[in-house]
Amino acid sequence: MVFSKKKSKQNIFDMIPVLKSEYILQPLPQAPEKLKILLPRKNWIEKLSIRFLKQPKYRTVHLDSLGSFVLKNCEGRYTVAELGEEIKKNFSGDAEPIFPRLIKFLEIVEANGWIYWIERSE
Repeated sequence: MVFSKKKSKQNIFDMIPVLKSEYILQPLPQAPEKLKILLPRKNWIEKLSIRFLKQPKYRTVHLDSLGSFVLKNCEGRYTVAELGEEIKKNFSGDAEPIFPRLIKFLEIVEANGWIYWIERSE
């Protein structure tokens, strides 16, 4: 984990975030540029609530346009630095300050267990 409490020697800008395959991204019908992420209910209490209380199989989280853009591009192609440059191209001044916001968003997403990290191969 990049954002663990231990000091790591990894440079976050050289790491590649990848969305875990169990999470599903879907566009919102009223705003196709925004996405929602479907989170499967995995623990035993949630499975019981699905079965007996007729709860949905997935929890839904609606993302804003910036979060949608970032998670859509977390597919193993871009490093964090390249992702920041893509945000700069697509959102211009609306996303300022880019890198602090991006790093904080990725920290939150990693804490929720939605992404994993791979190191860029030179």
